[in-house]
Amino acid sequence: MEQIFKERAEKVAFVKGDNEVLFEEVARAIDIMRGAGIDKVGLITAKLEAGQ
Repeated sequence: MEQIFKERAEKVAFVKGDNEVLFEEVARAIDIMRGAGIDKVGLITAKLEAGQ
């Protein structure tokens, strides 16, 4: 993740969960992103993805 975001001006990432993914796994992924220097982490919800 550090390598991917190293060159980007904006350090923003989005996470899309799945019904079969445990909350703890999503939280761990967010923690890893924050540790890699990503400033903002957004969550994509079903409503947002559908464009409503």
